[in-house]
Amino acid sequence: MISIIIIGNEILSASVKDTNLAHMLEKLSGSSYSVDEVRIIRDDVATIAATVQELSRKSRFVVSSGGVGPTHDDVTLEAYAAAFGESLILHPELEQRIRLYFGDHIKESSLRMARVPANTQLIDMGPKSWPLIQVANCFVLPGLPEIFVKKFAEVMRHLPEVPDHFAGALFTSWDESSFAAYLTSCQHDFDGVEIGSYPTYDRSSYAARVTFKGTDRDQVQKAFHRMHAHFQNNGVLVGAREIERVS
Repeated sequence: MISIIIIGNEILSASVKDTNLAHMLEKLSGSSYSVDEVRIIRDDVATIAATVQELSRKSRFVVSSGGVGPTHDDVTLEAYAAAFGESLILHPELEQRIRLYFGDHIKESSLRMARVPANTQLIDMGPKSWPLIQVANCFVLPGLPEIFVKKFAEVMRHLPEVPDHFAGALFTSWDESSFAAYLTSCQHDFDGVEIGSYPTYDRSSYAARVTFKGTDRDQVQKAFHRMHAHFQNNGVLVGAREIERVS
């Protein structure tokens, strides 16, 4: 449903530690939105444009972080214009906001932030906040975490509602290889249920965690009970987190 693009040479060179991706994944997963793909790319117009063009076709929505600002390497909006074959314009509302903010001290570089693709939609966030920028099915966010978090909260408010999801987990003392074949058959019989298996190397409490998630509570429950019985019958069930609604 949603693809994510993290943009910035500083991220790829480890000059800056990215926290925006983890924040997005936590919020999206907690609200049961599915993430199709994540890419981390350089501040390069051609690369950004090609990535945006591809992912906007594959996913219902795209969210990007980074490359929106007044400096020479802030080329994300230029790339979005290229991706959708649009011209880059000086948006009158954004220009007015910048001129009001800087007054007589305004510099030409400050107006870079007002240059957006012609098909840009502005989502108002109040008189004291810079509008959220949407280009087609893409939300274009800055990379600075303090600002990003506020912008992403607005993105979440504009995403469509998704069906309720139900989830639970089983904990076993078996390592994954011991139940892999049975788990595969279980997934085959319940293809509408997302089943995951995650080993742990700290075996003080369990060796693997098996998770179940889906929109059909009955199917999730049946898959959960089948694996529950399998572990219990073999004396390797350590614990369980019963199926419950997560959104």
